[in-house]
Amino acid sequence: MNELSKFTQNRKLLVAVVALLSISASLYWQVLGFEYVWDDSLLFLDKTALVNDALSWKLLADPVLPGTSYLRPLVFLTLYAEFHTFGQNPEISHAINLLIYMCNALLVFFISQKLAVLIHRPNSIVLAWVSAIIYAAHPSLVESTAWVAGRFDLMATFFILAAIAVYIHKPGPLKVARSLVIALLMSGALLSKELGAVLPAVLLCVWFAMQAADKKWTGSEGYIRKAISENWIVLLLSVFVLGIYVLLRKNSIGGIYHSAWSIDYLREMVIENLLPFEALKFYFTKVFFPFSSINPLHPLSELNPHGRVETISSVAAAAAVVALVFWCVAKKSPAAWIFSGGMVCLLPVLHLVPLSTGGNIGHERFLTAPLALFCASISLINYEAIARLIGLKNRSLSRLLLIAGGGWIVIAVLSTYTVQSIWSSDLHLWNWAYHKHPNFSFARYNYMYGALKSGRPELVEKEIDFLQKRDGGLEVSDQILYANLLLRKGDPESLGYLQGIMFALPKFHEMKDGNKRVFEVPVPKIGMAGVYGDYSMGLMMFRGDAKAALEYSTIAEWYLAESEKIPLLYPRVAILIALGRNREAQDLLNYLEPMFYTKKERLKRDPAAILRNYCKNSAEELSKCQELIVAADKMVEAAARH
Repeated sequence: MNELSKFTQNRKLLVAVVALLSISASLYWQVLGFEYVWDDSLLFLDKTALVNDALSWKLLADPVLPGTSYLRPLVFLTLYAEFHTFGQNPEISHAINLLIYMCNALLVFFISQKLAVLIHRPNSIVLAWVSAIIYAAHPSLVESTAWVAGRFDLMATFFILAAIAVYIHKPGPLKVARSLVIALLMSGALLSKELGAVLPAVLLCVWFAMQAADKKWTGSEGYIRKAISENWIVLLLSVFVLGIYVLLRKNSIGGIYHSAWSIDYLREMVIENLLPFEALKFYFTKVFFPFSSINPLHPLSELNPHGRVETISSVAAAAAVVALVFWCVAKKSPAAWIFSGGMVCLLPVLHLVPLSTGGNIGHERFLTAPLALFCASISLINYEAIARLIGLKNRSLSRLLLIAGGGWIVIAVLSTYTVQSIWSSDLHLWNWAYHKHPNFSFARYNYMYGALKSGRPELVEKEIDFLQKRDGGLEVSDQILYANLLLRKGDPESLGYLQGIMFALPKFHEMKDGNKRVFEVPVPKIGMAGVYGDYSMGLMMFRGDAKAALEYSTIAEWYLAESEKIPLLYPRVAILIALGRNREAQDLLNYLEPMFYTKKERLKRDPAAILRNYCKNSAEELSKCQELIVAADKMVEAAARH
């Protein structure tokens, strides 16, 4: 390649990169104004260890959610560094996610372009740019990009794509240095999400895509022997990395996986309910036609796997997989092999093993990595062969593809730009989800929670009234929210609801094995803590019974991790003051003062406010009660000076 050709090539690459990054940033700029939503509260808002505790392996290796075995310390390390550098600011969190998303789009471009060059596809830059822009604009990426907790998928995808980029940088047998870099990137992927375990299989798919189609599979010069001889170093290092990861996971979390695979699961979920086929159809739909059902929830309960249409579509999905295998093995198609790499990334979420998906068949965020390879395969399709097969001139086929592809991209851009606003707040997100799935209790609970969080209690009252009229009563999860609403309004009726809930819930805090059995019920530990904590406050506010209030506050504490206790401990200050245990109250405030919590300033006003309500229903004299309130305010001020 002469100097002029190199200059022209580099200029085209620069224009393509700038255009890709500009479109990507313009598409998602509005996420910078979004709030923390959904599991963000469980991960780091209510659980404040990432802000208040010293950096340690124990801090980073804590399971993502209670009762699970998800080990993702690298993502927690980024959150720790972010919070200690910039504070807990949703704008910064979203900006970091946006940056990772843009890096992933850029990697899709470079991987697609490099592969197209290696297999001698014409117009490699144009095809790679189309692949990357389809990826960047794809509506299925909204969930992982617009939601802070989507960072798990974004980071795992980044390391997988970076490993592929290093792998294809120079064709031929891998040297030790490049293999070590790939092993390091695999470690990054594994420590971001379990998906990193599939990287070796993905790399083999990429290797097969780069091979000429004139060899046999077996023999001394066959594909299998050559694949082993050229990749044995990186495969050996990958096995070593995976082994270290398994040991690390077992020692940190106490097991390999929190859900055991069983014959019962195979019979009920895989064979009878056909979950792998349903999941495969779900993800195929999300890849090719993602416009109509963008939603954080896709309930299993709404599936009908044995219906006529569903059966036909399952057969079609299975046939598509068989065709893909045929094009890989018999035709040795590079595009088919890269698409197969995406399918490998999809395998962990096809319900072949039990998944913790909250009663959903799948989530769009699980496509973040597979979609990158699906899009990269577009640049490797032999369009000239297709034109010959269907009897069209190359120019005619190009026009058809331009119209169809261009139309798809325009619809994708509009869908992505408009739908991402549902992630702006909990109320927007769950209002959308609930009205799409009105019979899904998980959506209803989160909708009412979002309404309470956004200061819209009238929406909760309206929904509760509707449920009571329709069903003649409330589910436990709905009762928890309604009781909290009544407590906020100062309605003593909340105590009756809370008593009923406590009667229905098992007393895990009284069981020897309660710490294990507590995960057997659908109500999370923090939700059960909220019940006992609310009842404690109700006893203070409506009965003036500080002694019983302390008892139930202590029970609530049993259900909380150390980093989740701040919202419980500030109200306890009021209980201690009412019991005349001022020294303990002051010590507790002094302990809480240096800790960070998003709603801390409001919490610091709670002791005095609780004592005002306590005085209305206690046997304390008015003057004595006033002294308690003044004492609470003075203690808060003293703690601030401490």
